[in-house]
Amino acid sequence: MRTLLVTLSLLLTYYQAIGQEIDSDTVYQSYGKLYRLYLANAPFPAAERAQGHTYNGKFYPAQEHYSDSTALVFVPRRFQTSREIDLVIYFHGWYNNVDSVLAQFNLINQFVQASKNAILILPQGPKNAPDSHGGKLEKAGIFAAFVNEVLLKLSNEKVIRGNPKIGTVVLAGHSGAYRVIAHILMHGGLEVKEVYLFDGLYGQFEKFILWIDRNKLGRFIAITSPAEGGTEQQSMEMMTVMKAWRIPFASFKEIDASLTELEKHRVVFIQSMLGHNEVVSTGNALYKCLVTSGNLKDLN
Repeated sequence: MRTLLVTLSLLLTYYQAIGQEIDSDTVYQSYGKLYRLYLANAPFPAAERAQGHTYNGKFYPAQEHYSDSTALVFVPRRFQTSREIDLVIYFHGWYNNVDSVLAQFNLINQFVQASKNAILILPQGPKNAPDSHGGKLEKAGIFAAFVNEVLLKLSNEKVIRGNPKIGTVVLAGHSGAYRVIAHILMHGGLEVKEVYLFDGLYGQFEKFILWIDRNKLGRFIAITSPAEGGTEQQSMEMMTVMKAWRIPFASFKEIDASLTELEKHRVVFIQSMLGHNEVVSTGNALYKCLVTSGNLKDLN
């Protein structure tokens, strides 16, 4: 199994290096199937970035960075359609795209190892750009439209059968993904059961606190890194506010954050010693969060 995972990682790195889209039939056939969808309700194109975006004096044109309506959808090989479809939506961070994050962070490996009867969706955000903007998904109700469009396309392709409802929705993201996740929690139009931030607590923490307080069963996990960027400080400020408002939470150093502890607590802050990207890749953060979820159904 370890040899297979290493081989997969090398293949993905190769595709990333040559700038080609991943051939899912070749790379993922033993795990499941990866679908590339183009969606009207994808984050981009969006009016807010129709003229591109400038950051630190460099211009990022819309055609290259804000025009891709792709969403990658991974369906595990043993996935079973039920009355409700569980969904994990993963948002990438700065200077990345949906293909490169699969290579860089081994997301499919982690998702499959967690053995959940769920579908993984990766929307294309700002493509290879230093930008946290969520595009159309920052508007009220568009996230619900996005998810329903994904399910309709999967139904048309006979990937899912019948007319299932949306089950547990999990939002996960790395780095700059915090912004789009925060906006979805406020007015995305769908109930979200769990949120995972992987070294991504750079701001908007008042939105996360409001969601935690209003959703008494909502699960929230934030992992921070000592890497320069400020997530540790934001994490401390968020915990200070929650303590003042008497909102329970747990805080651990990563060495003490066992799977048992993750299962036990609803709101968890984890201080990792890994680097900004390694929190997800080396630390297997997505796997740890998913495998300890009591909301997502297990694969049979």
